[in-house]
Order: sequence, then structure tokens, then C-alpha cells
Amino acid sequence: MSISSFLKILRVIGFGAVALWAVCGASAQQVEQGMIADPVVAARLANEAFTSGNWDEAVRILDQLISMMPETSPDLEGVYLMKAGALFNKGAYAAAEAVYNTFLEKFPSSSNVANAKMTLGQTLALQKKWDEAAKLFKELESNFDLREEAMQYGAQVALMSGKGSEAVEALLNVMNNGPRTPDTMDVALALVKLYTDIGELQKATEGLQFLRENQRMISNLPELNRLALALGDKYRDQKDWRGALQSYRLVRPKEELIAEQKLRTEQMERMAANLERNQVSPVDKIRLARLKARLKSVNELLEAVEKSSDYDAALYIRRGRAYSDQGRLWESIILYNEIIEHFPESDEAKIALYSLSAAYRELNRPKEARELAQRFVEKYPTDPLSPQLMIVAGYSALDMRDFESAREYFRQGIEKFKDSDLRQDFYISLSNAYFTQYKFPDAREVCQAYLGEYGTGAKYREEALFQIACSYFYSDKALDSISYFSDYIKEYPQGNYVDDAKYRIIVLDFAQQEFDKVVEAGTKWMQDYPHSTLMADMSNIMGDTYMAQGEVAQAVEAYRKAISTSTHIDTTAYALDKATRAYQQLGKFDEVEKMHENYIKFNPASPLVPNSIYWISRMRVRQGNVEDAKKILADSVRENINDPNQQAVEKLIFQLAQLVTRRPRGEPGQERLALPPLPELNRQIEELLGSSQVTTPLARARIFLARAELAMLTKNTDEQRRVYNLIGEDLKPEDLSPGILARVGDNYLAQGQPEKAKPFFEQIVKKFSRSEFADFGFVGLGEIAYQKGEYQQAFDYFDRAIKETETLYKRGSAFLGKARALYQLADTDAKLTEAQELFQTVVGERAWRGEPTAMGMYYLGLIDEKRGKFADAHNTFQRVYVAYQKFPEWMAKAYLQSGKMLEKLERYNDAMATYREMLRNPKVADRKEELKQARQLLNALEKKYPNGAPETKEDPLPQPEGATPAA
Repeated sequence: MSISSFLKILRVIGFGAVALWAVCGASAQQVEQGMIADPVVAARLANEAFTSGNWDEAVRILDQLISMMPETSPDLEGVYLMKAGALFNKGAYAAAEAVYNTFLEKFPSSSNVANAKMTLGQTLALQKKWDEAAKLFKELESNFDLREEAMQYGAQVALMSGKGSEAVEALLNVMNNGPRTPDTMDVALALVKLYTDIGELQKATEGLQFLRENQRMISNLPELNRLALALGDKYRDQKDWRGALQSYRLVRPKEELIAEQKLRTEQMERMAANLERNQVSPVDKIRLARLKARLKSVNELLEAVEKSSDYDAALYIRRGRAYSDQGRLWESIILYNEIIEHFPESDEAKIALYSLSAAYRELNRPKEARELAQRFVEKYPTDPLSPQLMIVAGYSALDMRDFESAREYFRQGIEKFKDSDLRQDFYISLSNAYFTQYKFPDAREVCQAYLGEYGTGAKYREEALFQIACSYFYSDKALDSISYFSDYIKEYPQGNYVDDAKYRIIVLDFAQQEFDKVVEAGTKWMQDYPHSTLMADMSNIMGDTYMAQGEVAQAVEAYRKAISTSTHIDTTAYALDKATRAYQQLGKFDEVEKMHENYIKFNPASPLVPNSIYWISRMRVRQGNVEDAKKILADSVRENINDPNQQAVEKLIFQLAQLVTRRPRGEPGQERLALPPLPELNRQIEELLGSSQVTTPLARARIFLARAELAMLTKNTDEQRRVYNLIGEDLKPEDLSPGILARVGDNYLAQGQPEKAKPFFEQIVKKFSRSEFADFGFVGLGEIAYQKGEYQQAFDYFDRAIKETETLYKRGSAFLGKARALYQLADTDAKLTEAQELFQTVVGERAWRGEPTAMGMYYLGLIDEKRGKFADAHNTFQRVYVAYQKFPEWMAKAYLQSGKMLEKLERYNDAMATYREMLRNPKVADRKEELKQARQLLNALEKKYPNGAPETKEDPLPQPEGATPAA
């Protein structure tokens, strides 16, 4: 074969550089090291070395060949191209660049100039000579055969050089001017990545949409997935949850991705094999090199996907967070559960468990949030997220009113996470948990321990100092809190709670009746803190102070200021009530009406409007305008009759019923006329309330309530009970207002039907726990639990009635119920003492005189009995049946227990006398169960002592004040 034949081959394969990012290496193959005399032999050996990838040997022989040939030989064209290609392929880019430049200088008219420039451009790019490479690729765009490749490489150079705007322009140029091929899709992928990196998210999204529409041409599906995830993450960073979800939805699950990509990979491999067999031009070689580079990239990405055991978990966690951030918590919960179930050991499972707990807490599902948080802490005890989850568990327990568990979580947090930044949060959370239950000494102890450990550097030092002061404020040593509040103010003169601390000091001055001091300090406080949220409360204190000093006019001004500055409905209601009474004391009844009319004018949507209507109607009655008052009341009731949150509607109905049952005046000098019969009164009030137009269950119930009130006012208790039964049977609890729920529940409870009463009380607690009738719900449920022997639950309900409600309707019953439940639960003398103190509170409260007093006394006797103080117990029981004869139930129980105490004291004759007195007392004749027991006990004693028991020598028993001897 002649040298020209070999050089013809060299001109074809001498451009044999591979793709810009797919340079393949090979080890050198040793050949004959001496000089080759025959150029044809040298050409053949150079060709063999080149085709076998032995680049160093090829260059060595080609250099010998160049030295053998005249400089003007046209055959040098192929030799230079082969040498440049060998240097390129071995990675000697600077040397390759020099040879290509020599070739272009020596052979400017060669048909291989364009191909040489293409590889030279790659050589320059690989040396990061971006501008020179870009210039060459731009020049080659005018070459029809190399246009597409030139644009591709030009775009890649712009990308790699970090010139964002130029890269975008170049990539768009490829997209807009070339055919839609797999190469075009690679450009689109690169463009999406670029837009994502530079923050052009909308354009990146449009690019993804383009790719989705042409996905059959995409060869690199793993890269498409990766870009969609990256774009979604960028959207999440910008809090664009919708954009994030839109991007994440484009990501294929792992199995689908692998299956689809393998089909496309096989197709690319067939194309590469075909090009390998049939390459006839340098362009074919370029395309083959780029195809191999794409295959290599795809295979690496696919291999990473296949090795990833939690690929789908990473996708689900992103989607879940996007849903969660968007407030679509239930969708996020589904995805988090999917991760926990199918990828339990993945890192995402840990994040999912954490996020799931947070989602349930946000959904106000404390039970689930608590269980998940506890599960996280148990599974990942040393994870940095565990302290946060322990706090979630604690506050979820608080939401469930499981105070002891909440405190235990916070205590564990203090003990377990000693190196956590959240340890101080556990301390203050534990203190807050104690405050929630009014356990102020315990809260104080926690705060003191916290400050003892962290000192002046404590993160929550200010709050802890203030809580310590407040713990004394709410104790029986309230005055001690003044020094603590003062110390707090001294250390934090501009602190978050200074206005509150000074306000509480003034409250204590008021309690000490140091009214001059209150006026002076209160006036200055109002000047110093004009925007304080406590302004209305301070105004009320000032009003109460002025009232105590007899300065009623100034009190009115203070109460009016409280009304105008209050943001809390209870504070406003207090001020309105106090101002009303102050005006009445001044005899300014017209001002009462004006004040309430003015309140309605500026607060038309306030729940206190019906209360103001009530007072306006009372003022009209005072003026003698009863019919006008009726109309005002009836109009307001009709306007609000369908609103369950307008709790004063019931109050207006009661006021209207009182006016309807007001006996009409007769002629002067004559007695008042008799009331019409109840049916006529019902007709009148229903006409006033427009009963024929009512359409809702609540409106019907309120009409029934009016009829029940009329029955009560006319002393027709059977009719009253019947009407309440009708409401309970015909209407659902969820359709009723708290006032009606309270009365229907109490009605059923009084009839001994606790299961019927229960849903009405539950509705109050569930929906109206802040209403003025809330204590009916708590006390009612407490009584039902007590009757079932569920004493701890009963205690909790009675306790909540005391601590979470502010009305007085059932306060005595709540204290009495709590004391009774505590008595049943008392397993230590300390608890028995606590129950005793509660009973003593009930007995000593004048406002609760009556049956609660009789019951409280009876239980005090039981406590003495439990402690073995039988004489004291007998004395207390005797006091009950002597002093509280209006209450047959407690008389009978006390008689019985008194006789039993006498038996334990071996005063058998006195015991028999007590039982006989009980059996002949007509006031307990209906207490059949207690009478039955008394007969049995008496019969047993009479059988044992038919002639009376032997006399004892003990001193006679003490007699209660006002009591008579038992016999």
C-alpha cells in the first residue's frame, strides 16, 4: 500500500477527537522505538497505534513521519490532523491546540479546516479558554454540516464559563433553530437547570412543560427527575407551594423511571452501535462521541437511582412538605404515612414522623400528635429533633388536659437533653404547665431551680422572675409578691411585663383598701402606659376605688373609659354593669339608657347588645312604659333568636316573661287585676316573639324557653318540667344555645335521668366552654361522673368549673362537688384535709347558704368519722338534722349517721332514741331507704337490749348550738 493510501485514511480518522466531556483514556502500547526509514511503514504503524488508542506511540511515529516529509508535502495535512487528534485524546490539550493551529496555518484551504476548528474549539474549552472556544463555535454555525453541533458546543461553553445570559441566548438559539431531537432535549434540560440556578423559575417551569410535551424524545429521564426536584425545592424556598407541587408532580417514581429509562437506554445503545459500524464523516464521529457521552451520563445517574433505597421517600417528603406549607395538612399526612409505612428506615421516615406529629398538632388533634411525638423520641432518642418533639408531646398533653403527663414530658426534657438549646424551654414550659393548673408553689419552685442553674444568663430570666412574683400574687401570701414585682421592675425597667407588674401592685393596694395610694399610682400608670392591654382593667380598678371612696361621679368616668378601651368582652361587661349601677346610685336613670344606647350604636355586633337592651327595657319599665319595654325586648329577641352565640337572648326572654306576668294595674284605689291563665300568657309571649315565623330549631327552643319561664313564674313546676322535656326530646343538643342546654340538662338531672342530661352538658363544654353558662356543663358532667363512681373524672370537671369559668350560677355546686369527689379519692390524710377545707369553704360562704351548707356539714361529719372522731362526727350530724330541716334528704342521712356514731361510742340507748325520733319525724317520711335502714338498726339494738342498754359512766355528749337532746 502506498503512503498516499494511508494518508487518505489519516484524513478521515485524523479528526478522531471525541466529545468535549467524554475524553476516553487508554494505556500506551509499546512498538518499535527506533527510527523508521520507510514513510509508508511509518504511516502504517502510526495508523495502527492511533486506532488501537496508543496515543504516545502514534505521536512518536508521526513526529518521525513529519521529519521525513518535505514541508510542502500535501500529505502532511493528514499527519498533522492525526497528531492533533492523538494529543487531544491523550489529554495533552495545549499540545493539541498548537498542532491544530499549525495545521490551520499550513493548510488554510483544506476541506478539513472546519472539522479541525470544531475539535480545536473543544480543545480550547477543555483548557477553559472560553472566549476563544466560543468564537470558534460561533464561526462554525455558518457551516451547514456542523451548524447543529457548533450551536450545541457553543451553548455548553457559555454554560461552563458561567455566563448566564449568553448561555441562555445560546441554548435558546439551539432550541429555536435546530430540529427537535434528543440533542435538543439535552439542551432543554440544560436550559431548565440554568433558569433554576439563576432564579428564573417561571421560565424553568415553562421549560419543564416543554420537556413534558416532548418527553418521548428525552433520553435522560433521571436528569429530568433531578431538575424537577431542584425546581420544586427552589419554589419551596420562595414559599411558592403551588409551584413546588407542580414541579414535584413531574417526578416519576423509582420503578417507573427505571423501567422507562432502560427502554430508552437500549434504543441509544442500538443507535451507537449503528453509528459505530457506519460512521462515514467527522460529523458522525462527533455525534457518536456525544451519544456515548450521553449514555455514560445516563447510566451513572440511573445507577445512582437504582442504588437509592429511599428515592421515592425523598419525593414523598418534598410533596408532603409542600402540602403542609400550603395548609393542606390531610394530603401531607397521607404522604408522611406512606413514607413511614414503606420506607421505615430511611432518613425521610424520621422527618416524616416529625412532620406528622406537627401536622396533627396544627389540626388540633393532640392525641395523635402526642403519640407520634413520643414514638419519635423513643425511636430517635439522640436526634437533635427529639427535644422539639418532647415539647410537642408536652403541649399536646396540655391540650388534652392531661396535666400530669405534660409536666412529666417537660421534666424528662430537663433531665434527658442537658446539652440541648431547648433545655431552658423545658424549664419554662414546666412552669407554665403548673400555672395552667394554678399550682403556683410548684411553678415557683421550677423557676427558682431554673434561675439557680442558669443565673443571669438565663434565656427566660425575665419571664421566670415575673412568674415567681405572680406565684406569690395568687397565693395566700399575696402581699409578699410586692417585693418580687419590685425586684423585677428594678432589673427590667423596660421589660415586657412592667405594666402588668405595676398593675398587680396597685391591685394589692386596692385589696388593702389603700385607696389614696391606688388613685395616685393608678393615675400615673394610666399616663405611663396609655396603650397597655390592661388599660380597661386598670380603669375598672380606678372605678371600684372611687366607688369605695363614695366618689360615684368619678367612678362612672373610670368605668366609661374601661368600656371605650376594653378588648375583652368580660372586662367590658363588668364595666357596663358597674357604670349602670353607679348611674342608678346617682339617680341618673336616663344616663343608663343613653349609655347602653350609645354602646349598641358603636358595637352593633357585640354579644353584649342584648344585655344593653335588657337595661334599656328596665329603664323604660321604671318610667312606666311597660308596653314599650316589652316591645324593645321582643324586637331584640326576634333579631337574635337564631344566633346561639347571643347568650343574652335567654336573659331578655326571662325579662320579657317577668313583664308578661306582671299583674296589670286596676283602677286607682282598687287591687291589681288577676293574671290571665297560663295558656293566655303563652299566647301573649308567643305573639310578641313572632312564634309563627320561627324556622330554626334554636328559635323554636327559645319560644319553649319563654313558656317554661312563664310556668315557673306562675309556680306551675309540672308544666315547666314538661316543656323542658319537650325541648330535650324534640331538638338536638347541637341546635341549642348554652342557656337552654344548661336548663334542659339540669331538668333531666333533677328527674334522675343523667344519661339524658349528659349530651346537653357535653355540648356546653365542647362548644360553649367560655360562655356564662359553662359552669352548668362542667358541674353537670361532674355530677354524672360522681353518680357513676368515676370520682377522678368528677373531680376534674368540678375543678374546671371553678378554674375555667367566671360566672356564679353553679360555683357553690362546683366547690361542693370537688370536695365530695376529693373525699372519695382521699387515700391520705393530706387529701382528706384538703377535702375538709373545701367543705368548710362551702359551709362558710353566705352566698351558698341552704342545701349546699347542709350537704357540706354532713360531709364534714363523715370526715370526722373517717378519722375516728365519732363524738365530733355525732355532733356535726346532729347539727345537720336540727338546723337544716328544710332539706329532708340530708336530715335523714344525718339522723342515720348520728345513730351509727352513737353505736360506735357504745351509747346504745341514745342511738335507739335517735332512730326512734327519725322514724316518727314527718319531715323525713318520704326518705324510704334511710327509714328502712333506721328500722333495721333499731330492731337489732332492741333485740340485743330488750330492756335497754346498761348505763355508761361517761360524760354526756356535747350538744350543738340550737339542738335538743336526741330523746
